[in-house]
Amino acid sequence: MAEYISREAALRECQYDADGYVTQGIKAIPAADVVPVRHGVWVAIGKTDPRPGYKCSRCNCLAPTGFMGTFVKSNYCPNCGARMDGDGE
Repeated sequence: MAEYISREAALRECQYDADGYVTQGIKAIPAADVVPVRHGVWVAIGKTDPRPGYKCSRCNCLAPTGFMGTFVKSNYCPNCGARMDGDGE
């Protein structure tokens, strides 16, 4: 997995020469623990599937059901963790 650092930490640790070039400091900054964000949307499946409801556009997992069996279109897929904001379908 790629290593990431925060911009603020990098700017604090870098030392510059007279011409504005970084001379040292980047390797001393610890890498951040990050994961890539997956994006998706809840897709209605009633017309294409005999089951009613919604599925994740990334992993095809059904949306969870809540009170009285209604589908809960949450902000994240409970199966793959995709953020349901519609970016990058």
